[in-house]
Amino acid sequence: MSTLGVIVGRFQVDDLHMGHRSIFEHLKHNVDEVLVVLGEGPLPTTANNPLAVKSRQYMIDSYLAELDISGISVSLKDHPDDKIWSQNLDDLIDRWNDHDEAVIYHSRDTSTEAYTGTHERAVLPAVAGLSSTMRRETLGKSASNPSVDFRRGVIWANQNRFPTVYSCVDAAVVWNKYHGSFYPESCHILLITKDIVPGQYMFPGGFAELNSTDEEDAKREVFEETGVDIFAEEGEWLGSFTQDDWRYRSEVDEIRTRLFKFEIDSLDNPPTPTAADDAATAQWVPFADLTVDDFNKCHRALFERLLEEL
Repeated sequence: MSTLGVIVGRFQVDDLHMGHRSIFEHLKHNVDEVLVVLGEGPLPTTANNPLAVKSRQYMIDSYLAELDISGISVSLKDHPDDKIWSQNLDDLIDRWNDHDEAVIYHSRDTSTEAYTGTHERAVLPAVAGLSSTMRRETLGKSASNPSVDFRRGVIWANQNRFPTVYSCVDAAVVWNKYHGSFYPESCHILLITKDIVPGQYMFPGGFAELNSTDEEDAKREVFEETGVDIFAEEGEWLGSFTQDDWRYRSEVDEIRTRLFKFEIDSLDNPPTPTAADDAATAQWVPFADLTVDDFNKCHRALFERLLEEL
């Protein structure tokens, strides 16, 4: 009885590690032909899936030739439904299978755990301490390679990703001495300045973080840059704004910020701010003293929106 050995994986590495190689070595002595199915995600190059299909196919096919294994590599697109993905995998295997049976070989931590198709599966022991994720993380932290091929690869990767909209938050923290009534002379705004644009007011803010909400990020940024704790306050979303950030003017990427307003009105005096993080100064500024021109141009539209609200 002849057998087609099937390996399903992403192989998102610069070179096959010993865990990969042990699977191929096992199949060389136990099956008649090998079919390698390369997972293909819906996005262009990303941190977890940096390599295109053609690049991975070249690596796999070269290794099959090196081991003198009869086989081929093909790709299979990801699908959000595991049952449909499994059916697509079965269809792909059936198209390439000229043998009596096909067996899917995998280790304990592969995507075939989601497989619900009809072909037999065989679990091979994983090699401890080896993973493609760890390899990518190590490469990402290593020093830059001086070779021309490395530079070409970096350029290719950045040319083949989606333009990125970086998510930021800013906080307009308002202290109003007379709660419920707005008087410009009694209202103060918590503002910062930064060394790179001295003398120009900005709202406390920064980049959004993973596993958080915009409102939580805004409160955190206020505390990190001014020391003022507004975690108990309720925020009001005032809008989103594309930022004319000088760092991104020549790039395809951009920054988009969400502005939240927080009111502190239960104190006789507002809490004392202390500049920290990348803030050069932090202070309460009387609303009556402010004009649009006092702000860094990235935050002028934000201040105008706050004017409308107040």
